[in-house]
Amino acid sequence: MITKEQNERLTRVEGDAPMGRLMRRYWIPAFLSSQIEPDGDPLRVRLLGKDYVAFRATDGRIGMFDERCPHRGVSLVLARNADCALQCIFHGWKIDVTGKVIDVPTQAQNPEAFAATVKVNRYPLHEGGGIVWAWLGEGEAPAFPELAFTVLPDSQVWMTITKAHCNWLQGVEATIDSAHIGTLHESYMKIERAKGSQANGYSLAALAPRYYVRDKPHGLAAEAHRHLQDGSVYVRTTQYLMPYVSFLPGGENAAGILFIVTPIDDHHHNLIWGMCSPGTDIPMDGDVPVALRDMLGTLPFDKHDFGRFTGDRDHNFGQDRQAMREGHFSGFTRNLIQEDMVTQASMGTIVDRTLDHLSSADLAIVRTHKLLLDALAAMEEGKGTPGAGEGMDFRDVIPEHYVIAPGNDRDVAVDFYRSAG
Repeated sequence: MITKEQNERLTRVEGDAPMGRLMRRYWIPAFLSSQIEPDGDPLRVRLLGKDYVAFRATDGRIGMFDERCPHRGVSLVLARNADCALQCIFHGWKIDVTGKVIDVPTQAQNPEAFAATVKVNRYPLHEGGGIVWAWLGEGEAPAFPELAFTVLPDSQVWMTITKAHCNWLQGVEATIDSAHIGTLHESYMKIERAKGSQANGYSLAALAPRYYVRDKPHGLAAEAHRHLQDGSVYVRTTQYLMPYVSFLPGGENAAGILFIVTPIDDHHHNLIWGMCSPGTDIPMDGDVPVALRDMLGTLPFDKHDFGRFTGDRDHNFGQDRQAMREGHFSGFTRNLIQEDMVTQASMGTIVDRTLDHLSSADLAIVRTHKLLLDALAAMEEGKGTPGAGEGMDFRDVIPEHYVIAPGNDRDVAVDFYRSAG
């Protein structure tokens, strides 16, 4: 359990909040590459309580500025996007993709000289893994710390995004919590088990995993050990890369599943969810991977609003009780991610963790709280930031899952993905 003061430090990200300042020391996963296209609609991006506009220029380059037009504050999300520039619809000011003001129709005398005096806050961006990452920190942006999935071609990465109606920490806690998989996601895991997935079947067979958590340069590795009836142990390791990325094992047909949490403000976050398959193109069924087809539920697929639920708290977030009577465990049939979105939102936008009663299966959550609190303390003492700064490269950090046979150790374990491949 953490104190009220610690909860505030961990959850608040807006303005000069310590956690917001810490997060600005990392490249932030801002939005999906697929959300903007050349000369397409500008995209409103809200990060850490501040509003930005992003767009893809005619030549494919990307830009992100403060949403407010530097002239008189009109939203640049309303702007025209053409000729490698945004043009404000109020007075026609143009800002090119580099952040330079290139046309000021309202200035009669020396417009070029006047334009040169107008400062536009342009933010460094990096595209990788189907995501656009933004640098919002002070000073020159450090080199982007490549991850296993950010160096892959588009054919080996698939990503979705959903706005979640709660604080970012609730999202992170869910991504490192292996214990909920066999309960909350029971209906989807049963589908996968029926298709022959042993890995997903093990999550149903042992609902109280024993955790072993190890500190790592990138954050931590959380091993969930499930002891099975035949004496073997199924080990599922989640890699948590500070402070946004959780990298989980897929089933037999996927190297990794990604849960990436980006704080919008104190009360909302974006969840980027997807998969990667290093070295192998992802088999697709239309717009979705074949391996995830049966987790997509009953409603039409929207890559940019994937886990949306249809009701509010007064209407139980759209829960389908008839589906529950017919055998669906949670009553949220749209897709697996919808189950996560609803349970997190049902806690309230910022959960009061002083009321929690944590069990042995919550060790990874406890250690994550400590990791983040220690990082805040180190920042305030002028020390380094874990997993951030020059020289960071985490492309070798990958999740694992395997079975240890009765009486053996992990050196003779069967690695699901590698053995299946």
